[in-house]
Amino acid sequence: MGNDSRLGHPYVRSEPQRLPYWADPSEPANYLHMVEPINALVATEGPIHIDLVLERLRDWWGIGRIGHNIRANIDRAIFQANVIRSGDFLTARDATVSEVRTPTSGCSRKVDQIHSDEIALAVVMLLRDVGAAGYAEVLQSVARLYGWARTGAVVDRRISGVIDDLIRDGDLAMSADGTLAVHRTQ
Repeated sequence: MGNDSRLGHPYVRSEPQRLPYWADPSEPANYLHMVEPINALVATEGPIHIDLVLERLRDWWGIGRIGHNIRANIDRAIFQANVIRSGDFLTARDATVSEVRTPTSGCSRKVDQIHSDEIALAVVMLLRDVGAAGYAEVLQSVARLYGWARTGAVVDRRISGVIDDLIRDGDLAMSADGTLAVHRTQ
């Protein structure tokens, strides 16, 4: 399907958000100091998988391991933040997925760390660009767009699930020969 990198935008990491020097992340009252850093993180990187949220907070705040108390504080802060938690993803309120974020040096994501809406956008953008393509070709092109040189069972299953949802919802049409295209009524 050609050079698909032009369809995406480099993933932008949030600038580190520090806690006050005296705030211990494990102390119950200090969750309030975590709210704004979480808002800033999600505003820049949302939708963001909770594993990446925890990874960023560990790096920013110099936490070796996120134990029960710190996790409870992070969960309280997420609840207080201006974000929506849907499954394993945090998204800023009223935000929509409007771009495909491609890996950059120091920032690549596993297939389960990419929101389904972002994968769906990648599929639709690829098909709009080329008109129509075979199922396997779309699957491989989406994988390449996210920096995965080859697909395996996990990647195949995740991207296939998104493609199947797009077909079921009428956003994509699949011909008898397995060719996919964006449904014309969009």
